Amino acid sequence: MQGLKYAIDHAELIVFDLDGTIVYLDVDWSAVKEEISGYFFNKYGINESFSPMQPAIQRLVDRFGYSIKNPICDIIRKHESAAIPTSVANEFVIQLINSISLEKKLAVFSINLHETIEQALKKEGIFYKFDYIVGFEDVIHLKPDPEGLKQILMYFKTDSSKALYIGDKDIDVKAGKAANVKTYNISTNILY
Repeated sequence: MQGLKYAIDHAELIVFDLDGTIVYLDVDWSAVKEEISGYFFNKYGINESFSPMQPAIQRLVDRFGYSIKNPICDIIRKHESAAIPTSVANEFVIQLINSISLEKKLAVFSINLHETIEQALKKEGIFYKFDYIVGFEDVIHLKPDPEGLKQILMYFKTDSSKALYIGDKDIDVKAGKAANVKTYNISTNILY
């Protein structure tokens, strides 16, 4: 934890992932994948398992364009909205967020929908702490692509060397590395 505290103290901008980092959303991702798969099979004759989901969605966006995300967002929205009332806070991260100086800039970069991120932050009483949010529909390229982190860096006009990304999965670490942003994995307690 010493490395995390040091990294936070020396960062101007701290970016958090949402699900698995700030909160735990109990989304039935198998049902989401099945519903998205059924939609694309019925509408376009595309037989895709969406497992893993991000690369499959990215292939569709690359093939059909950004607007193909609209029906995917509708399906995800239904499932994520249902998970908000039962979401569980990661108390360690909530305390961490509450301890960060108001002089620091805070943002969220997640593959969850923008509105899901807002709802989860409001439920935990920390929405006001965050200056910028990048969710699923705010980027063309999904994690592990660093597009969302780069968007946040540009928004704040912050050099990547002065930023820290906190996540819980390998795709967070890959996105951070690709954006040249120090990344802390809370699942492994390793700073990259």
